[in-house]
Amino acid sequence: MAFNKDELIAMGQQRASVYNTIIGALMTLPDDKFLSTVRSADHKAFLESYKGLDQPSITKGCDLILGFLDKTKADDQKELLETLAVDRTRLIRTPFKEAHALPMEGQYSSKAPNEGIESSLLALKKNYIAEGYEPDDVGESPDFFAIELDFLRVMALKMAETPDAIPALLLAQKDFLEKHPGRWIKFYVEAAAPHAQTDFYKGWLYFMEGFLELEKDLLNYIS
Repeated sequence: MAFNKDELIAMGQQRASVYNTIIGALMTLPDDKFLSTVRSADHKAFLESYKGLDQPSITKGCDLILGFLDKTKADDQKELLETLAVDRTRLIRTPFKEAHALPMEGQYSSKAPNEGIESSLLALKKNYIAEGYEPDDVGESPDFFAIELDFLRVMALKMAETPDAIPALLLAQKDFLEKHPGRWIKFYVEAAAPHAQTDFYKGWLYFMEGFLELEKDLLNYIS
């Protein structure tokens, strides 16, 4: 490995924070607190910092989100929250059938390379159980995008808890990313982004896609 344990732990904590931010942006039902968070200086600084990375989808996503926040800073808050809530629902919770399917692996796995890959719900559940992972929201399907990203978040944080297991944990993250979200989420983004009514959610879809590409490169390098 090119990094020592302390560096890998710090990287894991940062990576976990980004996963958490993506999940929060796409899964949180817009309310006053949510709007205050995404309009905060810290949130904008986060986007500006990632905008500078050499990753086209992330840069595109950051530009869209920052542009939306700037254009809507004087908008009526109640109307803006309603607009965001409607867009989030139609993109993630109840998509138009003629437009795109729900962001679940089972809906998009047929489009992704699947040679030698078992992407059934049972396989995912076994993977989670083997790593001691239990989703906070047990009502979600194991192949829902937020569950798969949260699993990677937890695995990244786990490196701080068990430093001696870092090599195995990195390999497990690399394997899971390649076999699951890294295979199919780009197809969801490709299908959903054109139907986004706000640049906020369109931007976060592109950011998510780009971040997973960065993760693939990073995990290939350090594992």
